[in-house]
Amino acid sequence: MAEIEELRKQVWKAHSEGDLELAERGYRQLLQKAPEESDAINLGALLRSTGRQLAARVHYHRWIGAYPQSLHLRLNAANCLRDLDDAAGSLEVLEPLIRDSVNGQKKEVLQSLAKSLLELNRLKEAHELLKKLVQENPEVIEVWLDLGVCCCKLSLLSESLEAFDRAQAINPKDLRATSNRITVHKELGSIEHAEAIWNGLDNIEKEDSDIMTAQAGLLSAQRKFKEASEVNMKLVEECPRQSMHLLNLSANLRGIKQMQASHKVLQKGLKLEPNNDDFQQAYAQSLAERGQQEKAMPLLKNIINKGLATKDSFIFNLQFLGSGYRLIEASQLRELAIEWEKLKCGSGFLWPDYLLEPLGGRRIRVGYLSGDFCNHPVGRFMKPILENHNRDQYEIWGINASPSKDMMHDFLKGNCEHWLDIVHLPDDIAARLIADLRLDVIVELGGFSCDSRLAVLARKPAPVQLSYLGYFAPTYMKSITGWIGDEILFDGLNEVESKAHKMLNIKGGYMAYAAVETVELGHNNKTNFCFGSFNHARKITQKTVELWMEVLNKTVGANLVLKSISFGELEERERIKQLFLKNGLQENRLTLLEVASGSENHMKLYREIDVALDPIPYGGATSTCEALWMGVPVVCMAGEGMVGRLSASVLMGAGCKEWIGYSKQDYVDIAVELASEGKRNIAMREELRQKLKDSDLNNANRLCRELERIYKEERHGIMDI
Repeated sequence: MAEIEELRKQVWKAHSEGDLELAERGYRQLLQKAPEESDAINLGALLRSTGRQLAARVHYHRWIGAYPQSLHLRLNAANCLRDLDDAAGSLEVLEPLIRDSVNGQKKEVLQSLAKSLLELNRLKEAHELLKKLVQENPEVIEVWLDLGVCCCKLSLLSESLEAFDRAQAINPKDLRATSNRITVHKELGSIEHAEAIWNGLDNIEKEDSDIMTAQAGLLSAQRKFKEASEVNMKLVEECPRQSMHLLNLSANLRGIKQMQASHKVLQKGLKLEPNNDDFQQAYAQSLAERGQQEKAMPLLKNIINKGLATKDSFIFNLQFLGSGYRLIEASQLRELAIEWEKLKCGSGFLWPDYLLEPLGGRRIRVGYLSGDFCNHPVGRFMKPILENHNRDQYEIWGINASPSKDMMHDFLKGNCEHWLDIVHLPDDIAARLIADLRLDVIVELGGFSCDSRLAVLARKPAPVQLSYLGYFAPTYMKSITGWIGDEILFDGLNEVESKAHKMLNIKGGYMAYAAVETVELGHNNKTNFCFGSFNHARKITQKTVELWMEVLNKTVGANLVLKSISFGELEERERIKQLFLKNGLQENRLTLLEVASGSENHMKLYREIDVALDPIPYGGATSTCEALWMGVPVVCMAGEGMVGRLSASVLMGAGCKEWIGYSKQDYVDIAVELASEGKRNIAMREELRQKLKDSDLNNANRLCRELERIYKEERHGIMDI
């Protein structure tokens, strides 16, 4: 017996001095010859400390059987199982302790239980328990930290911040509390407070991984994607096994249009965690935008089959890709959207809480909701609308969900009589604030696109809620009472899409184009005729390549000039080049233009092309307007859905319907005919610009009167309900 005790002393000494190999051999020898509870506890801790969580799980399972009443074995086993993402298993291990601690109130057991409930997203139970624990043990920092996380997940951001503040007060140097305070301030929109906390740290503290993670999130929220990507790159190097850093890095790289780098990061993440749903949905998006829609479809279907489509980022991705590339049946998109909306509706519609205020002699109150009130196509197309509204009859609100602040943002804000910023507000609070405005009509401008805040409208804070401009498909939401478009846009809808909402037609085209700058017309001195496209490279699908190759094969002397915002990345340019070379285009017939800085330099590059070719099935809108303004004809095909009719609508509004094809053969014939007319000289370009100036597309007053007619009719129609 003395020999065993001496061995135990030697083993403990080896463990305390860091000789873990010797300690492990000793513990195993002790457990084989004369086991004690403490030996089992210590070996389990050693296995966990050396990263062998699976071995630790097997160890705990065996020795809990030998010591079923051991508090520390069960608590350590619960910690181990949570580390292995098996919170349900941790609850099973804790169950006997929970029963025994109900009256004894063993705080260690209840704290472990709260952690397991939190990881299982049983948030209300976790919240109730943690509130009780902090009242009874206000000095325990771990409980305050868990309460802060729980409140954050419940969108109780003020309570979350209070919990993290209390944790920080217990230990001012605890960087977990600090990083969480930065993150919650960011979520609350208190960017200056978040930055002040970060600026107050010393250089060593700023290198902490939790602090760096919070910093990267803060930078991303401000759309400082380049700076955020640099921080996340450091985190990936320091914490290569933490997949969230790879996912965040991929999003940052995509934000700065480094599409190939983003794709490679996602591939790395999938190798690390092949079954990670977040990586799979991001990878599906990347594949679709690389023209590999067939490879994207199984991943998208897997997300649907696993019932994950109710998660915001997933449903937005599914709807955007499904409609944009026609990858998912409209009937399924409708079902997914309606299911998601039901979850977001909460306790029901808000506007019936108020008496419907009679219009009488007052102005109709219209609110425009957008996450793109900045230098974005939506912001630029809204500019002439806000400038031309009849303010004697319409009171205009801007409901801003855009974190970007630039000159266009300031201009749009200045042209709204009222402004409500909901960027950092939870959906339910934003919906309540909007309902309190007593708006007659809300016009959402983003659909299932980034920062659109569609979930706010699920609560229906206004009696009339319409979709317009910024999204190319129906949202299918019951709370959206109408969808604004025009005849040619709606003619491409299938039966499901056409029944999704009340279709509201604008005569003369659904938008107006006002050039930001008057750029002098010109043309290049090249001998060859040049087709071109300045659409984002993600729209260059295999079907697009095949269609354009038909055109180029019938115009042997013509070249193809492409420009994309993603061409700042060498690998992206090479990807696009290889796409055309593999389809038979000679390299000397293809030119990929560098990214131009500034709007004027971008517009001048239209001098390099004679005729623009619209991609399929996801057509252009802004690029079509720009080409026409620079005197360049655009050939398009009126395809399926609104997404396939955007350019057709623009051309119809510009009085250029002769360039709209209704089949692939039409498209090719129109392009060949235009090429036969030769290169576009200055006179030809000036003639087209003048035609645009005289058209409905350039008539913002026409568009505003049509929009106001719709708003008035829809608002008056509520009285008949």
